[in-house]
Amino acid sequence: MKYESAEQWHAAAMKRSSSLSNEESGRRRQMVQDFHRNEGSDPSAEQLRDYELYIQGKMDMEEYQQYLLFKHRPVYKEALCDGSNTLSKSLQRSC
Repeated sequence: MKYESAEQWHAAAMKRSSSLSNEESGRRRQMVQDFHRNEGSDPSAEQLRDYELYIQGKMDMEEYQQYLLFKHRPVYKEALCDGSNTLSKSLQRSC
């Protein structure tokens, strides 16, 4: 299904049921906490909201990655296409 916005995709995913056990959700939550502790960073409210898609099993990892790319695509495309970076020319051809 195509979504018009990341918000629409997020809302649709959160309505899905999850087949994850509480143990698996807890493992995923701990993984996120460990990552941020090791990085010495605090996730933003927006990051935490997005993490819940994977933690609760609303999206598998592949869909979650696609969602994040879709959500942040304008930012990446701007960085690719503004000519002020040193990204490979093959990546810039997508502009």
